[in-house]
Amino acid sequence: MVLGMAELSFSWVRELEDKKTNKVPDTVTFECELSVEDAPVEWYKGDRSLKNSDKYQIVARSTIHKLTINDVDSKDAGEYSAIFKNKPTKAKLTVEGCRHYSLRFLLLLKRLAQHEMKLK
Repeated sequence: MVLGMAELSFSWVRELEDKKTNKVPDTVTFECELSVEDAPVEWYKGDRSLKNSDKYQIVARSTIHKLTINDVDSKDAGEYSAIFKNKPTKAKLTVEGCRHYSLRFLLLLKRLAQHEMKLK
């Protein structure tokens, strides 16, 4: 991509905003806007680069950039950033509320309880 004058003097029109959820699992979307179109924005959680996957969906349309986090749980809490030309916009994801126990874990607990009852 060849950078023009607009890309060299860009600004964040709308920066990322902190998000909070108390529902686990949940889906959370961070959104920001640049002053230039089709810019190659990079997404990070802390210092770890994020790529499109089942967990993370990264979408860029014109000047709007979105990161959607699927199946949010407590491990997803932290600082997220979108970076273009070494200039970041950052926001924090806070995950509160009751702990999420997977169905698999609950079934394991049920089997363990049944097994203990057989032993008695």
